[in-house]
Amino acid sequence: MSTNVDNNFRTFGTSTAISAYRLVQPSTVTAGFVDVAVTGATKAIGATIDDGAAGGYVTVKLFHPTFFATVSGVAAVGDVVKFDSAGQVTTLAANLVTAGIALEAATATSAVIEIAVPMF
Repeated sequence: MSTNVDNNFRTFGTSTAISAYRLVQPSTVTAGFVDVAVTGATKAIGATIDDGAAGGYVTVKLFHPTFFATVSGVAAVGDVVKFDSAGQVTTLAANLVTAGIALEAATATSAVIEIAVPMF
């Protein structure tokens, strides 16, 4: 099964069981998966709306809609990204305004990735 985006709901894979109504963040281990957001995490992108079994899929109500952007350089899943002067996104340095959190990795300049807007 592939993931699905419908309005502000998106399905993600799970490597461990996740209960309903838990805040989640993108997995940095497996692309397209989410993990429970840990205490103090600033990368939470939404909350599960149902229970998800380990190795299955879970539906997440995203805090905000996602969008696609072109990457300048490379980005890892879970990176916080910012806009650059060319209208692309790049990984965030300290004290800058964020564009969002990468839901996909980018291994080269000009790759297009999906980004979630967090609740910072």
